[in-house]
Amino acid sequence: MTNVYLVVQDLLNAALYGDEEKLGRCLKGGANVNYRKWIDQTALHIIAQKLDEKADIAKLLIVSGIDLNLQDKGGSTALHVATMRGHADFVRLLIDNNVDVNIQTKDGSTALHEAAKGGHTEIVRLLIDNSIDVNIQTKDGLTALHEAAQNGNTEVVDFLIENNIDVNIQSMNGQTALHMTAGRRSGTVDIVKSLIDGGVDLNLQDKNGSTALHEAAMRENAEIVRLLIDNSIDVNIQTQNGSTALHEAAMRENAEIVRLLIDNNIDVNIQTQNGQTAVHCNAGGRSETVDFTKSQIDAGIDLNLQDKNGKTALHLIADRLDEHADMAKLLIVDGINLNLQDKDGNTALHFASRRHHSLLVKYLLNRDCDSNILNHEVSTSDRISML
Repeated sequence: MTNVYLVVQDLLNAALYGDEEKLGRCLKGGANVNYRKWIDQTALHIIAQKLDEKADIAKLLIVSGIDLNLQDKGGSTALHVATMRGHADFVRLLIDNNVDVNIQTKDGSTALHEAAKGGHTEIVRLLIDNSIDVNIQTKDGLTALHEAAQNGNTEVVDFLIENNIDVNIQSMNGQTALHMTAGRRSGTVDIVKSLIDGGVDLNLQDKNGSTALHEAAMRENAEIVRLLIDNSIDVNIQTQNGSTALHEAAMRENAEIVRLLIDNNIDVNIQTQNGQTAVHCNAGGRSETVDFTKSQIDAGIDLNLQDKNGKTALHLIADRLDEHADMAKLLIVDGINLNLQDKDGNTALHFASRRHHSLLVKYLLNRDCDSNILNHEVSTSDRISML
């Protein structure tokens, strides 16, 4: 028993160190060519991790009858391993000897997923030329196209599309390859163009209701936002919480994307489930947000829209710890109702008084804000300012 163990151990060591002569002796000595150790890897798995010049050892194992389709503990075959390493000649050898190209790992990946992820275009070609199913999905619902797109591998994306991969397959969280590309902070524009040319549905929503436009806005990728708009994406689609891409851009105070969306007829009065417009989202932001808030006003936003707590954007600005008088003045000049009360009965003057925003208090009073309005605590703004 001990001698058998030593023989098979020598087999794996010979594979590990690329010792063809020693490997031959082990096989002649009766070693089980399919013996597995460590993480259930065979000698072929081990060789597949090495450089391509170890092909002669692989051929020796194949001639000796090794099972090419044996999987390690993660479900990988030698084909998966060789693909991950980018060893195209090794992959070709395995394919020529009838390895099953469609075997999936425990997470559902085929060798094509690994090749797409790593940007190994030659291996992608080999696999597709040998009838791999391009639309197989992992347990997370990812196709090889998702993997190529999210890793920025443009050449692989193009080749997959040319070979009729379904560009509209959605992952378990509802994302297409387009979502994943648009969601990259440095999203690859060429990949977006390829997906569009390949017929992707721009308006597909993930499980949160986001389209690729939401993803691009969240990642502040103006170039992709522009490209999606130029290809007629619906700018008014809302997520499950009611956000449009305009809300996302406003929260991030991205003036360029806000202007792009407004220039392309986004509805500036759409409210989230919490009742917020885009102006609510950036209320009291940096000083440079005044300009694109003005662009929303010019586009016809109703400044008197109140959120679920009854607050307008002016309430939110007045309640900030730091004073943002410029933004408040913009809203006031453009006709916001100064005396609107939130659910607790507070006006913007109550909040400005409570926060000791002296400039804003003076400005509100000069614009005839009613200082006698009582909130539900039966306090006027004058009483609050004296506390």
